[in-house]
Amino acid sequence: MDKKIAPTLVNSSVGRDGEFWYDTTRLTEQQLREQRVWSRPNLPDMTANGYFLIRPISEQLRNRIEQLHESGDTNALQLMRNMEQSNGYAKVSDLCQSPEDEHALADLMSRNVLKRSGDWVYDPLRLGSETMQEIARQEQLIPLRQEVTQHLESQSGKTALQTDLREKFGKDILNDMLVSGLIMSFTIAIEKHPLTSWVRLRESNHREAEQAARDTLKQIAEEARAHEEAQWLALLGECGDVVREDAREGKTGRMQVISRTYTIANAAKKLGVREHTLEDAIREDVITPVIDPERTPRVPAYKVEMALTDPEYHEQITAYETLTARDISIVCDVTYPTVRRRLQRVGIKRAPPRWGEIRGKWTLPDTLAEFYTIRKQKLDEWRAERDAERLEQERQIVEQRRQEREQRDALRARLVAAFPTWQHIGRSDQRIHLHVGPPNSGKTHEALNALAEAESGWYLAPLRLLAYEIFDRMNQRGVRCNLLTGEEYIPVEGATITAATVEMFDPTRSGECVIIDEAQLLADPDRGWAWTRAMMEALAPNIHIIGPQTAKGLIQHLAGAAAVPVTVIEHERLAPIQVAEKHWPLAELPPRTILV
Repeated sequence: MDKKIAPTLVNSSVGRDGEFWYDTTRLTEQQLREQRVWSRPNLPDMTANGYFLIRPISEQLRNRIEQLHESGDTNALQLMRNMEQSNGYAKVSDLCQSPEDEHALADLMSRNVLKRSGDWVYDPLRLGSETMQEIARQEQLIPLRQEVTQHLESQSGKTALQTDLREKFGKDILNDMLVSGLIMSFTIAIEKHPLTSWVRLRESNHREAEQAARDTLKQIAEEARAHEEAQWLALLGECGDVVREDAREGKTGRMQVISRTYTIANAAKKLGVREHTLEDAIREDVITPVIDPERTPRVPAYKVEMALTDPEYHEQITAYETLTARDISIVCDVTYPTVRRRLQRVGIKRAPPRWGEIRGKWTLPDTLAEFYTIRKQKLDEWRAERDAERLEQERQIVEQRRQEREQRDALRARLVAAFPTWQHIGRSDQRIHLHVGPPNSGKTHEALNALAEAESGWYLAPLRLLAYEIFDRMNQRGVRCNLLTGEEYIPVEGATITAATVEMFDPTRSGECVIIDEAQLLADPDRGWAWTRAMMEALAPNIHIIGPQTAKGLIQHLAGAAAVPVTVIEHERLAPIQVAEKHWPLAELPPRTILV
């Protein structure tokens, strides 16, 4: 809207001050600032091109006067002349001096020439409804403003605490006077006193106001200290003459009261009960505290000493101590379910029992102090037994580890005797990759990929046919591979990988990767030596061992004896296997069928 209106205002009689537009022929800048306090104007409706939808106000005013002259109603004309002499509004009582005036006003209002808002009448061509509401509100505030002003003028430095003014006159009038600039706010802080907000009259001297505020705060602080000291001293009669053992009687009333009393927490600790126990006893008027000026309940020291020297009185307090079924079972030396059944028999089903409800029952002692003493003794015994058991378990673990080390050392000694070359320089850099899983789970495929990437090494199998299958597969995929079995040797030019039966393996030429298939044959009484030799004497940094889950433990045991780290790779079957539901003639078998 600004972009559409602004170009038309150049060299015109329309001025602007912030968000306000005004007629420079009718208002000065000073008048505008004064009216901004109470006016709430808005622009008339206009088109998208910036044209107003209604006629100018000046034209409407002329037309209205002409119509009133034509009507010949002299009373109405006089009322409108009176309104023209005002700021666009007047009180009904000031405007109407006779019944004829009232009749004329009613007629003007029925034709919307004038409008009414409460006790006020206003000209809708000069003032909007929101502006009139604000004017009415401002008029109502005038007496309150005068009261606030008179109150501040009567104060030293013409200033007062903002909280006091808000409480006395209300926040609305205070905010109004602050916004309108009739009063000013400032803050003052003195030693040991929080920051406070003050209000002074606009025309007052700010230095005098601040000094008066400081003097008032000091006086308030002194009065508060004197009042508080009087409150503390008034409590001394209820606190008695007994001073706590750990306290020193001071000079002030506060120090004297504190030296003669305990907080609830400290009193409970002194009496050997929980804090909530003492609070329950206080609620039942078994022991009466005093409430200090800081609203803290305190137990007189003489009452605490009385409870400690009078067992009967002490038990009246301890009767409210809640116990657990677990603690009762420890003291009675019975099981937890037994205690729960006993509690149910005496009507205690869900809530925790209080000492006063079970005192002396089921071999329990007569005092709470004895109960806790027995509980502590039995818990100490239990902890001692537990610690002894833990020490014995630790001793057994240490002994077991010692025996395992001896077994590993013995196994290493046997391995050295059986395989003299098992321990070599590259052993610390070796790692075993153990592939375990059912048939057709991708174990061999993954191991062969590692062998192809290594570019040198061995694939070791129990059967010539299996070695030949890998020989053929590797060459078909472009990885040059030799074949070496007990029956034949097929060299391939440039090949650094050999597929062989396990007995033909040469550990001294292991290469970078060795695959040992069908590792469960480690346990075979006739041929197991060949798998063991391949595993223990291979020099390759990466050894891939393939086998079922049943071989996992044996391989891990041997690898542990040789101090070779093992990574176990679990494989799942790639395709399901199930028993055929019918017999299949050979002529009807579908392609790629495997018969087992």
